[in-house]
Order: sequence, then structure tokens, then C-alpha cells
Amino acid sequence: MPEQERAWRFPDEDDIEATDAVIERATVAFSTTVWKSGHWCSTARSRCSFDTTPDNPYYCAPMSTTRLPKSVEPWRLAANAERLEGSVPLEDMPRLVEAVGSQAGSCQVTLAFDIDQQGQRHIEGWLALDLAMPCQRCLQPMPVALENSFLLGMITSDALASALPSRYEPVIVEDDQLELLPVVEDEVLLMLPQVVYHDESECPVSRDALQSGEDSEETVADDNPFSVLRSLKNQ
Repeated sequence: MPEQERAWRFPDEDDIEATDAVIERATVAFSTTVWKSGHWCSTARSRCSFDTTPDNPYYCAPMSTTRLPKSVEPWRLAANAERLEGSVPLEDMPRLVEAVGSQAGSCQVTLAFDIDQQGQRHIEGWLALDLAMPCQRCLQPMPVALENSFLLGMITSDALASALPSRYEPVIVEDDQLELLPVVEDEVLLMLPQVVYHDESECPVSRDALQSGEDSEETVADDNPFSVLRSLKNQ
């Protein structure tokens, strides 16, 4: 069309339909491309995030600041399939403090109460905590991150423990109440490593230095709290 004949005009219905078709194809292509990249980002979905939704494979639950209750009614919680999440201060665990010394921070706890197909009431639990434990070589504190899951079968007496399926650890419920702190502390103590070491590149005492003299080995063995615990256990 010659330059002088070109004039602006309102778009007609054919122009609008063509434009809508282009937008729709672009939207579908965009959604498909982003989905293949592992994200939920499109004009139809507003959940464009990395770790803020539980259905995202990279989801990380935020650290709980709610303290776990001291005691619960586990039979009722199991009947209702309820779930508890909270924290327990490490300073509230006297047996842990006795084993590894005073600790800062809290243990993050999740407890899911339920009934299995055989009618067994149980607690599925998860724990995570950070400790400072002495290195077996240099006796200096080092950070140790611990995480573990467990499955407890609820019973009313020791006599019923033998009847539990092997996948369950027994936990005794007395007077329809369960004290949670001893349960959590038991599981923490069970997952403590017997010994911990710094990486050799980070430890002020090298392996060669220990092996070169018996005096150094005897000092480490005598002062190490885990060695004391083992000696008491063997008496």
C-alpha cells in the first residue's frame, strides 16, 4: 500500500480473534516451558516460589518457635489422627546435659499420632537438633547436626511390649497421659554418636601426633567424657 494510502483504523473482530489466539498460544508455551523447568509459574498459577509451598519438592518447613506441651492424651490424639509440632529447649534435658555438657538451642520435634490397619495406636516422630560435642582427638567442642525419625507403639504395660510388631518401639502410656519430654530425650540420647572427630584439616591435633606418643593418647582417653561413660558401663 502506498505511504499516502496508509491510515489508522479500529481493529475488527478478525483482528481481535487473531490477537487472542496468539496470546493463548504464548501462554500455553510459557506454562509448558516453565513447568518443564520444575516451577509452578504461569498466568493461571500464582505460586511462583522456591520453598514456600509444601507441595514443592524443595519445601522446607520453618523452624518452630512453639514449645511442645509437657503432656498429652495420646489415645485421643491417635483417634483423631492429630499432629504436633514444636520445640524442646536442650537445657530442659538433664540426661543429655549430663552426657555431652550444657547446650544452647532447641530440639525441633514433629509427632504424628494415628492408628494403623491392625488397630495399633502409634506415634510417628521426627527430631532435629544441633549440639556442641567434644572432638575425640583434641577435646575441643565441634558442631554436630543430628536428625532422626522413629516409630513408637503405644502400650499400657511392659507385658504388652512383646506383642508389638517389630517396626514399633514401645512407649508406655499411664493414666491416659504421656509425658513428652522423657520420650523426646530418650530418642535424642539414642541417636547420639559414640565419638566425633573434627576433619583432620580442622583439628589442632593431628592423627600422626596422637600415634607418635602414648602420653598424648592416654591424656585424650582420660579426659574424654565418652571414655568415662564407657568405663562406668563396663564396671
